Amino acid sequence: MNKVGVVLNTKGDVIGAHKGVYSYTIGQRKGFGIAGGKPLYVTSIDPVSNTIILGDDKELWKDGLVGTDTSWITGLPVDLPLRVQAKIRYRSEPADAEIVSFDRSNNQVIVRFLKPQRAITPGQAVVFYKDDLVVGGAWIKKSFSWNHAN
Repeated sequence: MNKVGVVLNTKGDVIGAHKGVYSYTIGQRKGFGIAGGKPLYVTSIDPVSNTIILGDDKELWKDGLVGTDTSWITGLPVDLPLRVQAKIRYRSEPADAEIVSFDRSNNQVIVRFLKPQRAITPGQAVVFYKDDLVVGGAWIKKSFSWNHAN
């Protein structure tokens, strides 16, 4: 499972090697042994191509996510967009967000954060709150920036 692969910069240049994509996470800074003038962070992991991309901290900040396998505790939302607080990390504070759409056919949700969030990580859970009550959650499939999505 841990197969050596390439590490790229955001321009697509090979800048190093890694010991398996499953040993790294979005936002990670250490463990690459790559010298550079500025800190580099894991901004993307592609398990299919066994590639890791490193970039600046600013590239970790996104204001949108796609979630899959969505579960609703309080029933399906009737009116969208639905203002919620969304939590993307166990120790993080919930952030103001909107559930923009929910596709029943593939159980997929699209969420827009009012302020960009750092290191929204595929494979992790996002939990939705309304007035301190859990209303639902999903598994993060991918993150994106709204200004680049349209």
